[in-house]
Amino acid sequence: MTAALTLTMEDRKALAIQQAESQYQELRRKWLSERTPEQLALISANEAKPRSLTRAPSIEKERTSVVIRSQCPYTGVELWRW
Repeated sequence: MTAALTLTMEDRKALAIQQAESQYQELRRKWLSERTPEQLALISANEAKPRSLTRAPSIEKERTSVVIRSQCPYTGVELWRW
């Protein structure tokens, strides 16, 4: 048997998460190395801004918006609710 077959599901999940995190860190380092100092300053200033948690859009609102747009694809057409 190979080592991959002897891993438990939890071990496989942990390994997948570890690989995804390392891939993310590598891509982030590459992306940040391509930025100019001015862009990096803007990014850090944006990260320092306070974020409001109460005004975050919910999934239901986004889904409702998508449903209404898909039912009324034409500009000016209103959705009649019965």
